[in-house]
Amino acid sequence: MCPLTGDTEVLTLSNRGISKTQIVHLNENSHKVFSNGNWFNFKRIEIKPQKVYEIKLSNGTSIKMGEHHLQPIYGSTKECKDLKVGDLIPFNSQIINWDKAVGDYHLGYAIGAYYGDGSTDGNTVIYSLSVDEKDNITEEKLRKFWTSNGYHVKTINVNNVRSIVVTGNAFNLIGRFCSGNNALTKGIHSLAFSLSVDARQGIIDGYIATDGNKDRRRISTSSQAMVNDLLTLFTLQGKKALLSSIDNRENRLGSNPNYIVSYPEKDNYSDFYQTIDGIIYFIIKEIKEIPQQKLYCIEVDNEDHTFVLGNGMITHNCRLQLDKRELRKRGGGLFGSDAQTGSIGVVTINMARLGYLYKGNFPLLKKKLIHLMELAKSTLEKKRSFINELYLRGLYPYTRRYLKGFNTFFSTIGVNGMNEMVRNFSNDEYDITSYEGQKMCIELLDLIRSKMSDYQEETGNLYNLEATPAEGTTYRFAKEDIKRFPDIIHAGTEKEPYYTNSSQLPVNFTDDPFEALDKQDELQCKYTGGTVIHLYMTERLSNATACKNLIKKVLTNYRLPYISITPTYSTCPIHGYIPGNHEFCPKCDQIILEEYAKEIDFNE
Repeated sequence: MCPLTGDTEVLTLSNRGISKTQIVHLNENSHKVFSNGNWFNFKRIEIKPQKVYEIKLSNGTSIKMGEHHLQPIYGSTKECKDLKVGDLIPFNSQIINWDKAVGDYHLGYAIGAYYGDGSTDGNTVIYSLSVDEKDNITEEKLRKFWTSNGYHVKTINVNNVRSIVVTGNAFNLIGRFCSGNNALTKGIHSLAFSLSVDARQGIIDGYIATDGNKDRRRISTSSQAMVNDLLTLFTLQGKKALLSSIDNRENRLGSNPNYIVSYPEKDNYSDFYQTIDGIIYFIIKEIKEIPQQKLYCIEVDNEDHTFVLGNGMITHNCRLQLDKRELRKRGGGLFGSDAQTGSIGVVTINMARLGYLYKGNFPLLKKKLIHLMELAKSTLEKKRSFINELYLRGLYPYTRRYLKGFNTFFSTIGVNGMNEMVRNFSNDEYDITSYEGQKMCIELLDLIRSKMSDYQEETGNLYNLEATPAEGTTYRFAKEDIKRFPDIIHAGTEKEPYYTNSSQLPVNFTDDPFEALDKQDELQCKYTGGTVIHLYMTERLSNATACKNLIKKVLTNYRLPYISITPTYSTCPIHGYIPGNHEFCPKCDQIILEEYAKEIDFNE
């Protein structure tokens, strides 16, 4: 068990790159976590309440965990409640990267120098350096980078301050790597964490050159956010760093505290850290119980049983057994899809034609169905790859603002015309409402589900089986099939043919909603998306309570996920809405009868 509080930051990888993500905001479908040199899938589980402790470490960071959290220390693993001041906690000492990292050292240097002592005037970037000779190299590096990329650079010396002014919308280039609005809130955007190893080293060197002390190996900042981000940046480079001091003396020039981040070169510094067998260990300085909070456990799909937090700390995880064959439900129901999900594309299979072409030969029909599914998979994978490529190239700028990628999107395969498939296969001896038809459709849907599980395991992408609505496709399939196979069985008329949607019952098969439910329950439960059964009432619903009781009875006694209820009503051009099914308007009839009665009375 590894319970951590929801605000604990974890080092994660997504389509956007490397970032720090609070556990409460982790997404199992779009994030991976880092452990022992690789990125791994995980599951997040909410844990029952227990005592919570805050552990403060010698590098200036702290971690909040449940009393039963398993924490690796030097030489063993302890539950949080058994940890002691002085225990050594392991931190990452490996370079952490990903396969889509970009950027060179010179870009990183320009970004780091901006972090250290940069400001903006509109889209103009201004670096403030000293006029001392030691800053000549910094100016040379900055000037070389910006001019080589087509920007205009000029130097202005005023009152012992050397301002390097870069015009031409320079902030548009490096601003994306920055967060915060001023020196007190300035931080490193996660895009900078996703840069190449060389670029990240350039950020560190540029920062040191403008707001650090290379000889004493430390960096100063007035931003608490920047402290945390710098510790993460050094962690990504496999290097140690710590918050060594906070200067908040009353006689300082400013009223805000100044933070000193050190990046020592020594392997050991007795009161702060030790390096043992190439692993960095920081020391527990304080343990205190704090109020209970929501706790989460991270289960990681690896053998090492650990993962890395945003501050670089290595902590324990639970062993994960992922079932990659599980077909997940697309949540949300009618017009309410879950956030951050959808379909990358939909391929609908014409089941009616299969029934016609392979009538009486079920093994051959199944073989052809598998072939069509292979084509569907190939099409959907190519489309996913193409859309991902456009997304990563920045061609979906508005989508990118609210969508982290397409890992949570399904590749959807649907079916249409299963009733007509059964009729064509059997030469119209039976249809989907019969025992034989039901059995045939269930076997085929199980086959489709099995193949989709194979595809999901093979590709690592989500697949779902949809009861395709096919509002237009059901008509086009039938029209095209009649051109090729004039004797194919279809619904509708010769001029207006169609196939029955997915595995729905034929139109006007029954007026009894419970008979429809009995015949659809098992079929509907085979789908993982797009399924709903429409209950059309042949009479009015007397009141809201009757409708509520009907819904309760259906959802209590059947397994199908979604229903819609449509009470029957009639419309009169004169009197409007009239409850129930009426061939003629009863109000108009009443008026006619009254006028006829008056006429009879008059004649008598």
